[in-house]
Amino acid sequence: MGKILQAQRVAYELNTGIELTSNVLIMQTCENKLCCNPAHLYDNTLKKLRQTMSAQGRIPGFEQGEENRAAKLNAKEVLEIKGRYVRGKLGSKRLAKQYGISRSEIRNIVHGRKWGWLKMRMSPFINMFNKLISLLQRLIRGLTNRK
Repeated sequence: MGKILQAQRVAYELNTGIELTSNVLIMQTCENKLCCNPAHLYDNTLKKLRQTMSAQGRIPGFEQGEENRAAKLNAKEVLEIKGRYVRGKLGSKRLAKQYGISRSEIRNIVHGRKWGWLKMRMSPFINMFNKLISLLQRLIRGLTNRK
């Protein structure tokens, strides 16, 4: 028994001469799921498709920040977390307990993996101070690793 192929993928490959990998999606500009007209076909990835659909408001629950129904925090709380953690007032364990989220979520926020689009407004002095502390910490780690 042979391999089952999708008509759109075959039409795209024959028209463009490009052999598609499994992570590439074939989309239709006319948005007719059954369309195989090569002029209507284009390649896409799942990541780009999600970004496009989110920007168009077509994926409920994929909204950013407070707009996401699953969000446990709002922008003000995220900025508080970033500020308090950066200034060393509280560690991730205490912040997590205070805001009712996990320590890994606190670290994701602080390191910009979550809510990364939300930037803190820091004075140039605080920013320079934080960079200096980071540099000193790396220097100390380097010295202690030599022993």
